Amino acid sequence: MDWHAEWTKTQQELSAASRNEHWWKSLPEERRSILGRTEYRKQCRLARQRLKQADERCRTLIRAKRETGATAH
Repeated sequence: MDWHAEWTKTQQELSAASRNEHWWKSLPEERRSILGRTEYRKQCRLARQRLKQADERCRTLIRAKRETGATAH
């Protein structure tokens, strides 16, 4: 897969992870109480972890692009 295709895919993953984290963080109180405090916190942690992983993949792609761009000149 070329860099631009990988970048597009990674950006889509980051966007989905961001939306998912926001969904969990903005879950109404009545829905939170149905899940229970432990499960709700677990889901928030998992969503935050997915967001961080997607962000790190984006940063890795940017670093790789810079490194190959710098050596190409």
